[in-house]
Amino acid sequence: MIKKFGKTAVVCALAFSFLCVCAAASPAGETEARLELEAPLNKTLSPYTGYTREHWIEIAGRIISGFLPYFDQETGMPDFRGTDAESGHFRYTPGFTDESRNAFGRTMILTSIYSAATGRNTVPGYDGPVNGPYLKGIIRGTDPSDPVCWGPTGPYGAFGNQIAQAIMYCPQYYWDPLSQEQKKRLADWLAALVHGIGYECNCWFFNTAPVPVLKRYGYPYDYDYITEKMARVLSWYSGSGFFIDGGNCAYDYYNFWGFQMFNLYHYRYTDPWRQKFGRLIRKSTEEFMENFPYFFGSDGAPVPFGRSLTYRVAAVCPVGYAEAAGLGFLPPGQERRIASACLKHFWEGGVLSENGLVQPGWLGPNAIVAEQYCHRGAPYWIAVGFSPLLLPEDHPFWKDTEHPCPADIVDQVKVVPGAQMVLKTNRRRGEARLYPIGSPRYNQPTWQTGIKYYQHTYSSAIGWAAPGEAGPDLAQGRSGVSPDGKNWSYRTQPSPIFLGQRHNSSYYFADLGKKGYARVVTNTLIGADGEAHCVYHTYPEPLYIRVAGYGITVKHGEKASEAIDKENRILRIEAAPYESVLRIIEAPEGRFETVSLAPRAGWNHSHLFGGTAAFGQWTSSKPVPPKTLVIFYTDAARDEKIRLPEFSVRKDGLELGSWVRFEGVENLVEIF
Repeated sequence: MIKKFGKTAVVCALAFSFLCVCAAASPAGETEARLELEAPLNKTLSPYTGYTREHWIEIAGRIISGFLPYFDQETGMPDFRGTDAESGHFRYTPGFTDESRNAFGRTMILTSIYSAATGRNTVPGYDGPVNGPYLKGIIRGTDPSDPVCWGPTGPYGAFGNQIAQAIMYCPQYYWDPLSQEQKKRLADWLAALVHGIGYECNCWFFNTAPVPVLKRYGYPYDYDYITEKMARVLSWYSGSGFFIDGGNCAYDYYNFWGFQMFNLYHYRYTDPWRQKFGRLIRKSTEEFMENFPYFFGSDGAPVPFGRSLTYRVAAVCPVGYAEAAGLGFLPPGQERRIASACLKHFWEGGVLSENGLVQPGWLGPNAIVAEQYCHRGAPYWIAVGFSPLLLPEDHPFWKDTEHPCPADIVDQVKVVPGAQMVLKTNRRRGEARLYPIGSPRYNQPTWQTGIKYYQHTYSSAIGWAAPGEAGPDLAQGRSGVSPDGKNWSYRTQPSPIFLGQRHNSSYYFADLGKKGYARVVTNTLIGADGEAHCVYHTYPEPLYIRVAGYGITVKHGEKASEAIDKENRILRIEAAPYESVLRIIEAPEGRFETVSLAPRAGWNHSHLFGGTAAFGQWTSSKPVPPKTLVIFYTDAARDEKIRLPEFSVRKDGLELGSWVRFEGVENLVEIF
């Protein structure tokens, strides 16, 4: 339920009980004893993280020993039900069969990488061979006479691609033990997947994954069909290392754990495609790696933008796959610094639950981050994030001294035109920010796309508030318009007008129901710390305008403090160690509110980092005429009192628009 408190706000309250389960560690908190590792920190080799290859192997082993006890000894299939930290999200997920099969496959990726790295088929904390359940599952699942046979792969299925990956990573334990008859049945089943129908997006890669297995071991498959599909996927390249995600029309982390990962997988394992598509894969990988380091804060946290964020560590998978394919375009020491920091961030944040499972969430279990397809097995796509373990222990990735990442040493803005976004690092804060100037992902409210794709800015250090599936949309981090002050349409599917290191512009069409659509234009001025947004609409009638700032986490049982400076039109919200500021620079009369978001029944949290959430918003008191600027500044920080920059605004003498002086730079905000 949303509770608003402020000078003119209506206070709404809803009483309900919920279980207060906190994350294992906040982004700045202490690690639980159960997550402590035996491997000693090595600050000589790894001065930033202390992590070495031994830490990666130990963490992989801990995760594996956590999920293997949940596998059925007879069928080899897992069952993670009955262990949920939250109940609300799982009302929306698919059935158990799909969940169990994908848990089987995704965990198999991790076990195969682990065995390839260690040469072992055992793991501390589990009594039995690691590959045992998987061989049993494959043998029974592909035998048509067995009552637990999986049956045909079917259309739009992802299951099976993971088995192919495991065979390529570690054939010693996942292919060689099978009999000739068992191999033939599995190969026939995988060949059917190759010729299957998939969603027209990154999901087509699932159909391509078995190709190198079938090619290596001499089994037939429809080469022309799947090669044409691979060519179509590669035709979605937009530049800057990014592919638009087919019918999803999105630029997000699927470029990391989808396009880059599978392109590099095939570059390494699929000889005909390396010859046919290698030039584009090399080019896209090199351009991608130029931007990759700017997505991470110095603490290893990736900027939380887009969907499937429950995959967490998978965000660093491109560096392992690139090095394994011989396409390492970054210094290996920098790659490990980023990858180890990311792994450390999530491990110490509680990615492994007390029940031994990785559950939907960001740090610990937190289902507000999940989409309907994120069942109990989905989070194990984190397995591809352990791709550096595909590299031998004497590889420079493991032997070179850690190099700093951009968030350690530079204040820099990086324009990524191919993805319609701008990135920024702030060395003082150790923070990375992402500005989706354009975000063409189609709106799917049940996935909370407004929260995950359409905010003006995303921060690695701040996160965001969310209610979970079927919850209300939020103004947080966005601007919006309304014909009546009650029914709001917030920034959705923005299109870029222009991108730059400092001045950016975009527009979107606000849905006004029976009154049609309103074009809303935003000019975003990127500052050293925060951002100034200049918003206007071109609808022929006046519309109410609302703008809002960053959502911060509030500890369970506490409330955020609010301070309003009426004279300077500033709203500050604090909830230690976070602060969020919203300042109105130029606008008609309006009112500030602090929006407090409590968890809904069935969810334990309402902020990505855990806890409850709060953000500030401002709403015009009256409808605002068309082509009237509303200029506001927003920023948020952790462990820091926010300093507000100086502003001045003057009308332009020739153009319809205003000059906004911000941090000593004049910016012309045109109105057209």
